[in-house]
Amino acid sequence: MTVKDIVQKSYELFEKYTIGKTLEVCKVCCVTDKQEKELANTPLMAIPS
Repeated sequence: MTVKDIVQKSYELFEKYTIGKTLEVCKVCCVTDKQEKELANTPLMAIPS
């Protein structure tokens, strides 16, 4: 099994889970409210590295 296969299986395993409307991130200086909202509303596979 390749790393790509493992990553794909991981996406499939966790696809039913949701993260809600907020994230546990540093909002003092690292992530803005807008960035948090964008991340929370973007499908995992669509988030760039």
